[in-house]
Amino acid sequence: MKKLRIHVLLPGLTSKAGGGTKIMYEYANRLAERGHEVYVYHSVAKPFRPMKSPVWFKWALSFLRNKFSKSWFKFHASVKLHVVPDITDEYLPNADVVFSTWWELAYRLATLSPEKGKKFNLIQSLEVWTGFEQEVYDSFKLPITHLVIANYLKEAVYAHSGIMPIILNNAIDTQIFHITRPIASRVAPKIIMLYSELALKGSATALNVFRKLKQRLTDLEIILFSTFSKPANLEDWIDFHRNPANLHELYNEASVFFSPSLIEGWALPPAEAMACGCAVVCTNIGGHADYAMDGKTALMVSPADEKMMEERLFEVLSNPELKNTLAKNGNEFINTHFNWDASVTQLEKLFLEN
Repeated sequence: MKKLRIHVLLPGLTSKAGGGTKIMYEYANRLAERGHEVYVYHSVAKPFRPMKSPVWFKWALSFLRNKFSKSWFKFHASVKLHVVPDITDEYLPNADVVFSTWWELAYRLATLSPEKGKKFNLIQSLEVWTGFEQEVYDSFKLPITHLVIANYLKEAVYAHSGIMPIILNNAIDTQIFHITRPIASRVAPKIIMLYSELALKGSATALNVFRKLKQRLTDLEIILFSTFSKPANLEDWIDFHRNPANLHELYNEASVFFSPSLIEGWALPPAEAMACGCAVVCTNIGGHADYAMDGKTALMVSPADEKMMEERLFEVLSNPELKNTLAKNGNEFINTHFNWDASVTQLEKLFLEN
């Protein structure tokens, strides 16, 4: 099989673990494991937004952030990370394939010369909240091969471009995220949740719900994990973990995972929690829909509906049979449908065929 030179394109380096970045890093690692030559390029410039600081300053700052990126993700030894001022022919060597994510980089990708490689862009969210709604929709029409991670994104891309993108399923690393504590033994009312300061994640709403639920279930315990600092005045029955190295163990401690997000691309934490045996309660949004089916693999709630959230969380915590059924069904669904080997094989095949 031919070995490819693959360039992975991302926005600037980040010191915090992000789902979309993590997915691209995983593809870089797993393609490198298959013998391909993989380089990751982080762009300093944001094509549609003027920079408040000079490019050279941002570029220098990115070199400092480089070490932080490597602290939250373990790269394959052969993967090379680079920071470039911009994604242009000037800064990218020739390659067989160039693979980007993020709508702004899709525009840069489209301008690269053919010698830079066949062009693929992974759409991981409907990124219209950035204030560039029409530009996001127009990016779907660019002369590049678009891949999407969820069915609702497939429908959106087709609706706005008339072009049918390719579904590339996200995946869960079940060597890391798997059941270590039997589902039926998790009898305590314990909920785990990703905490975020971003309003779209709905964490403030969830905390209100937890406080009301505590009045009905006095032995309720909450586990929060986050890349953000611990919020002030958090009650002692809420256990907070910043950047935990043992996330799979925390999932296995809990009975229920709760995701109150208003918008998600394809939410990783609920799927990871399913793989670890949690029953999932989550909002009825596109980013949950590929694995969360109401009453089968999860319980669904309306976004921002505190009363409904409280009632459905109470329902699953007070009904062990329902909790166990949801957890078992969710775990089986994740293990059956979202496999990294299958996703990487599909992507590798697309690259080789093109």
